[in-house]
Amino acid sequence: MAVGAAVRRASSARRSSRPVSANGLGMTPQRAHAEIAGVRSLFQMVPETPQIYPTWEGLIAKYAVAGKPAHDVRLVAVMIEHHIPRLLTFNDSDFSRFSEITALNPLKVVGLPRL
Repeated sequence: MAVGAAVRRASSARRSSRPVSANGLGMTPQRAHAEIAGVRSLFQMVPETPQIYPTWEGLIAKYAVAGKPAHDVRLVAVMIEHHIPRLLTFNDSDFSRFSEITALNPLKVVGLPRL
């Protein structure tokens, strides 16, 4: 299964090493990097392609996105161009507006309550 940039979003070092009180996992930076390396080894990374930018631009216009959420839209553009239908993320609500993909919260997937 190719998830490429999607796995980068789901397992970023910043998110993993943030305190739990700040929507993080509370890991040390060293542990976060080790966890990310383990997760990345399970997936195929996808390349950047020239079509990602126009897809991203179209999504920005379609969903009237401005500011920081534009980074999420870029991830959706990568997913669309690489036919990746699902995103595993703790920030599933940030992706709920996009009809092109399905965002899944890992806690919900395994049946645990949200933190």
